[in-house]
Parts: sequence; C-alpha cells; structure tokens
Amino acid sequence: MTNRLLTSIAALALASCGGSTGSGSSAAPTPTPTVTPTPTALPTPRLALDMPAGGLGAFMTCLRENDAAILSAHRGGAGPGYPENAIETLAWNAAAAPMMFEIDVRQTADGYYVLFHDEELEQDTDGTGALASRTLNELSSVRYNGTDIGISTLEEVVEWARGRALLQLDVKPGVDFDELVDWLEGENATGFSLVITYNVADAARVAAANPDLMISATVNDEADLAELNAAGVPDNRIAAWTGLSTPRIDLWGFLETRGISANYGAFATLDEQGASGSAYRDLANAGLDIVSTDKPQFVYEALEGRQDFAAAATGCMAG
Repeated sequence: MTNRLLTSIAALALASCGGSTGSGSSAAPTPTPTVTPTPTALPTPRLALDMPAGGLGAFMTCLRENDAAILSAHRGGAGPGYPENAIETLAWNAAAAPMMFEIDVRQTADGYYVLFHDEELEQDTDGTGALASRTLNELSSVRYNGTDIGISTLEEVVEWARGRALLQLDVKPGVDFDELVDWLEGENATGFSLVITYNVADAARVAAANPDLMISATVNDEADLAELNAAGVPDNRIAAWTGLSTPRIDLWGFLETRGISANYGAFATLDEQGASGSAYRDLANAGLDIVSTDKPQFVYEALEGRQDFAAAATGCMAG
C-alpha cells in the first residue's frame, strides 16, 4: 500500500498541480488522472464482473429478470486483518465471491479522492485529525489499526475494479457531486459505478451530470419515486434504497413493477442479529435485489442455496 501511494504521489509531483482548479468548497485542486500501478499483487476475483455494453443498469435489469440477488459489501466488507474501505479488503472479498462494493469517498486537502468513512482519522487508524485537512502525501504514512494497510485512493480502486467488480460510491460531505461525476467520466468508470445520494436535489444533480450513471436514491413510497421522476431522475437510472430497519416487502413488489432494483441494509438487522443463511434467502425470495451486508462472503454462500449467481451474472454480461 505504501508503494502505491508513494508512486502515485511521485507521479503527481512530476505532473505538477499548478494547472488544477479548485473544488466547489475549497481551493484544493480538482483531481486529475495519474499513473496508478497495476494491482498485480492482489488476488484474482472468483468471477470478474465485466459490464456489458449497456453498463451497470442493463446488468442489474438482467439480474432482476433472472431472480438473482447481488451483494453489496458495506464499506467494502471488512474482515479479520482486512479493514473497511481498503483495496486489499475489496480484492480479498472478490476472490471469494462476485459482488458490488459500497465504499466511502472523501477528499484530501489537496483535492484527491480517497476511501474513508469517518471524518476524523483517530478511530480506525494511527493518524490524527480530520482527513480533509491532510494531503495525500501526509496520508501515505497512515495505517489502519493493527495492520500495515494504508488508506486507498479512489483512483487505484477504480483501476482495480475495472472489469473485475462493481462500485457503489457513498459520497461524504465536502465532496462535490458534479466534480466527482466529471472525474468518473475521465476515468471511464461510469459503466461500473453507482453513486449514492441522500436527497432528491443531489440525485437530480447526478442525473443531469451524466446520462447513464446509476443512482442510489431513497424510496420509501410511490410519492418519493414520483418526486425523483419529476426532478429528472428516471426509473431506469435508480437503484432504490429502502432502509435498514423492517424489510419493505410490499415496497419491493411495487419497485419490481417499475423495473427498479431494491436495496436493503441487512448490515443493521440480520448481520447484527447473527441470523442464519435462510434469513438472507428469505429476503431475496421476498423480492430484494441488492443485499447490503457486512458479511458478504457468508451471505453469498447463503444465497447460493436459492440461486446460481455466477451463471446468471455470466449470462447477463454476455448481453
């Protein structure tokens, strides 16, 4: 991890940051593509998810039509020795099972995108202070507690995920949606990425910024969906977040009639309860399309009791 960050930093220095423009909230430069080492040391995915010509939206539609639920690994799916939001953790999980990765995106003081959940560094790392106050160079020495794993850049994760995995980007405060979408376009990453939004205005911003990028938007009822549609967010761009408390089976059925994939946070319910595999199968059998979990490897094997995800995904990737 150290070598990846230092190599990226060296490339940035050689490229000179003087011509970059600031973000909407600070004078930090807008991130531009840099040279990222090919992650050859990371394990090979169990099944590489290489999106068809129609991108993530077409893939999700096909999975839904084949009654195949997909996992979303919450914060990348941390495990023993594998901290949340680290590229090493994503690769470890992908080697065990094909899945989508929900990751948290923040911005450094010098404008570069990194993966980190909390605003402050102290809780999960040996670093101190607000991440947004640190440059990429300063973050290069920070390690997750109890590991030799550092903070991953979004650039290296996007490059790794290309042709291998799907990304669901949880955009943290201070990150400008328009600039992030521009960056994803520059990285040719919109076809395998989904951007999480928490209100109609932000969903509309993302929809207007790119004609194809999938959007996670909260849908609690038909009125929420109507409001999204009125704001310029069509059904075929939406993955509906349906909460993390009581499963909304009736809502999932309604979303199915609209051709929209339903996402639910099992990490706050079944995961916490230590539920058996059958409980996760029950969710999928009830119409859930995306199972967000902190236990992706366990849940993948549990869902295999009702589906052959690899066969469904392979067929969907073939177009």
